Amino acid sequence: MQILSTIYDLKAEEAVIGSIIIGGNKLFEESLGIVNAQDFYKTDLTKCFKIFVELYKKKIPIDLVSLTNYIAKNKIDVPLEILFKAQNSVPTILNLPYYLKVVKEYSYKRQFLVELEKFKMDKITIEELAKRIYAIPKYEEVKEKSNRDIILETMDDARKGMDFRFPENFRKINRILGGFDRGDLIVIGGYPSNGKSSLMTALTVGLANEGHRILILTLEMSPKANMRRILANMNQINTMKFRENTLTDLDKERIKAVIPIVNDTWHYNCARAYNMPDIIRMINRYEPDILFIDYLQNITDPDTKLSPYLKATKHTLEIQQFTKEKNIATFLLSQFHRPVEGKIHRPYNRDLRDSGAIEERADVIFLLYWERKLKMESLYRMDGDNPEYIELNITKSKDGATGGLHYNFYPEYHRWLNPDDDEKEPIIYKKAKEVSGEYYKPYKDDESEEEDELPF
Repeated sequence: MQILSTIYDLKAEEAVIGSIIIGGNKLFEESLGIVNAQDFYKTDLTKCFKIFVELYKKKIPIDLVSLTNYIAKNKIDVPLEILFKAQNSVPTILNLPYYLKVVKEYSYKRQFLVELEKFKMDKITIEELAKRIYAIPKYEEVKEKSNRDIILETMDDARKGMDFRFPENFRKINRILGGFDRGDLIVIGGYPSNGKSSLMTALTVGLANEGHRILILTLEMSPKANMRRILANMNQINTMKFRENTLTDLDKERIKAVIPIVNDTWHYNCARAYNMPDIIRMINRYEPDILFIDYLQNITDPDTKLSPYLKATKHTLEIQQFTKEKNIATFLLSQFHRPVEGKIHRPYNRDLRDSGAIEERADVIFLLYWERKLKMESLYRMDGDNPEYIELNITKSKDGATGGLHYNFYPEYHRWLNPDDDEKEPIIYKKAKEVSGEYYKPYKDDESEEEDELPF
């Protein structure tokens, strides 16, 4: 591309190479991770940086003598006058951070235009363009802080507390974690149809009521299905009434009453997503404070050869990166391996499907355990039933605090209550076995329903 020939700064590129020749290995180490050989537009300077890399790997001091000897010995086509010119172009090596910034920013612009041109020529799709642009490394300035600055910031953070607090019905989580911050990746793990999405709904309602910008990206259910759950939670209306067309006039009036809250007061959005470019695009469009992704294992990838483990590893890393880059908090829902019959147990982090990278990247992990549902499978509930007993185990926290909690769970309303706030006693599995006949319902295929929505 002709335009690329003008998108570089030769003086800055020479100054980077010259500063490293003068400063040796120490200044080369300062350059590592900021620029690489491909960031230089001029071919001779690209070759020089590659030589720096080879000398550094072989523990050979980087200086003018070593460079000239290496070039001569390996018969590399780099004019020696390039080295002298680069060295003499440096006003002061103290300005190296600025030279690195200029080189990196020009490199980003060139790579951006290359990918854009590929899209214009129909060589890549818009989804691939978004993915490639997101993958182009940007210059990130690291500001050095004194110990005094760090101490004062620590005191200020302590005064303000965490960026977000869990809603009142989850206040016991705050006692363990203190809340959560922007940049945190929080994993919610559970077996299929065992409360993950219902917990997401309960957290959404509580956090939206506190004025936070919430975005749900669903890879499983539609935005309409998520709205049914939110309305069920807010009005204590059984979710099945929406599916079976049995809403009463009172139900409809209660739903209409919350429209101004959800539509005009809340900052809430829910959208479909299928892959990482979709997710990035939706984040850029809605600019949330808090993001929910439902769920990890449903994210598709253009590389169909990736194993489920490698795919989950790749996507978890990407989610962690954009969570920090976009300065948001992300709740990532993740499935467990299906339990082996007769071997149901309280889950561990290793039960997360494709768990290696998930456990490593997460700042916080919540594991859900609804024993009665797992052991009875076809559990059936009626309006007015006592709540279910469900456990929420905090098995990882970046600050080290963990602990187990239990909640009164009304799955038909997607409501989670602190047991101290509920007069009803939860139904636990031991009691359920005594009256199990009341809780089984034969499977009925509802062909009129367009979506495959799990009740919990």
